[in-house]
This record gives sequence, C-alpha cells and structure tokens, in this order.
Amino acid sequence: MVLASDDDRLGWSGVDSVVREGEWSQPWRVDDDAWLRRIPLLRERAGMPAGVRWEMILADVSELSFEVEVDDLTPDECSPIDVQKQGEPLLRIPLRVGINRIAIQLEGIERLTVWWPQYGTVRVGSVHVSAAGRAKALVRAADSVGTPRWTAYGSSITQCRTAPGPTETWPALVASNLGWDLLCLGFGGQAHLDQVVARSIRDAPADIITLCVGVNIQGAASLSARTLGSSLAEFIRTICDGQPLTPIVVISPICCPDRDSTPNAVGLTLGATRAIVNSIVEDLQDEGDMHLGVVDGLTVLGSADASLLADGLHPDPGGYRLMAERLAPILDRERRVLNALTDSSAERIMH
Repeated sequence: MVLASDDDRLGWSGVDSVVREGEWSQPWRVDDDAWLRRIPLLRERAGMPAGVRWEMILADVSELSFEVEVDDLTPDECSPIDVQKQGEPLLRIPLRVGINRIAIQLEGIERLTVWWPQYGTVRVGSVHVSAAGRAKALVRAADSVGTPRWTAYGSSITQCRTAPGPTETWPALVASNLGWDLLCLGFGGQAHLDQVVARSIRDAPADIITLCVGVNIQGAASLSARTLGSSLAEFIRTICDGQPLTPIVVISPICCPDRDSTPNAVGLTLGATRAIVNSIVEDLQDEGDMHLGVVDGLTVLGSADASLLADGLHPDPGGYRLMAERLAPILDRERRVLNALTDSSAERIMH
C-alpha cells in the first residue's frame, strides 16, 4: 500500500497544514499565506517541523518506508527524526542534505509516533506500507476527551535546536509528561510578537497557550521600552479575540548572564525586558483578564543554572530537561487555576 505524504492516515499532528506538491509534502506550523511571506526569516522557521509528528495505529504492518528531502538551507545542522513505539524510544535517525531513504521495521508495533526534526527544512515523499499491513491515523490526543491541546510560542529556546533530538526539546518533554497535544510555535530568532503569528494562535483551538517572550526582542532590538508593553498587550488581545477564555501563560526570559545587565541598541537590557513582560501581564490581570498567568523566567532557569547554558544563551540538553521538569508542574497548575478563575468569573456574570 502506498500513501500520499499528506494522507490523513499518517496522523499529522502539531501542524497548521501539510502542503503537497507532486509527491512531496511539507508541514507548516503557521499558515503559509501572503502575510507570512512578507517576513522571510519567520517563514523559514515556520516551515521547520519543530514538534510535528506522525501518530498512527498499525495493524499487521511489518515495514514503513519513505523518502525525506532535506533542504541545503541548513547543511549539517538538520536535527534527526525520532521514532517511538507505544510512546517509548525506538530509533533516532540522522538526516543529511538531499534525499534520505528511510525504512522502519515494525513487527509487533501497534502504536507508532514519528517526530520530525525540530530544526531543518524537510519534505516527505510517498509512504510505502508493507503489503499485508494496514495503517490508520491514531485518534489525535486533541480529539480525545480530557486531553488538553497546548500551543507553545517562543524563540529558539522553544524551538530547541540544540536538543539532541525532537523528543528531547522542553516542549516535547512537558507534553509527554502531562499527556498534552503539542503545537510548537518556537521560531529561532523570530519571536517578535508578529501579528501573523498571533492570528495563527487565535485560530488554533487550544486548552492552554504559553508565550515565551522577550529574548529575541532584546537581542535584535526590535522593540524598545516604549513599544514592548503595548506590543505584548496587543498580541495577547489578538489571541483573545478568538479564545477569550483559554488560559494564557506568559513566560519571561530565562537567565542570560551576558545580556541581563547589558543594554542593546535601544538601551534595553534583558533584565528590564523581563520586568516589562512580567508587569504587563500583571497589569492585564488587574484589568480583569482572569485567564492570564505569568511565570518569571528566572524561576525556570536562573543564574544558579547558568552552567547549563551551552553558549551563554541556549540551554544544553540538561538545561532543556531541567526546564521541562520545572515547567510541567507549573503549567499544569496554571491551567487548572486559570480555568477555575475563569469559570468562577463567568458564573458571577451569569448570576
């Protein structure tokens, strides 16, 4: 049996869309519309499949084979594919620039998850399923009663290029720990509160949304102390236009010793950025936004954890694991608390 690479039976998850041209398909985490194309660096990142995966239930399948084309935009830097059976690690498959031919032996495997590279641009060819076998899409976690859908927005620290593989990014680790259905919107160098991303988050049904905000803005001096607060507030307002009651948790920047007290081109330190992000959410809460929460990034990875930064900015694999260990209980608690506050507020309004 041969499946087209955009076939629903492959159980594409963590995507906005899968676009097929001929036999090749590319997953997109944000709709590849005219507005996204106006921001080419953001578009490049949106076409990388961080957090994207196949989730399938298999019956009598002995082998799954397909081709993966890696764009030379990221030579020698493409992350691997991670394969899980019944939720446990099975294979890690390195990829090289050009065409990669992959065959996964599946005897006895009923539930298969294929995690696509968190960094690198890839296209997928037709999928060959062993002749005696059948494959059907696993019912997506998002469609199962009681399984929360999670949209995670952020920078390279959310895309996690430096993680060894896609199952070892902090969002993937948190999602695995809590049983959440992940849509990862981590865009290395491109988390600048663009409205095209806010609209995408607004339109993707979620049970919790996290926004890691500040490190790219400070690093690129794309916003100043004058404009950061209002830009963050409008980004949140856009999301709320479509999801007025969904818990939104804003996470300010983690520790970066070289930037915390060093002004950028517009005079903004990372420490000041963190303070602005925290205070804007608190102001919105004071104005009645009961579904908003804030997590100070220094409680996620602080100065005492600086040895876990691979380059002074990006966490190493141990840093990502520590972030996941700390964030999983925080985000689970925030979702429950914010839902309770929102429900209580709505009940008061009804009465």
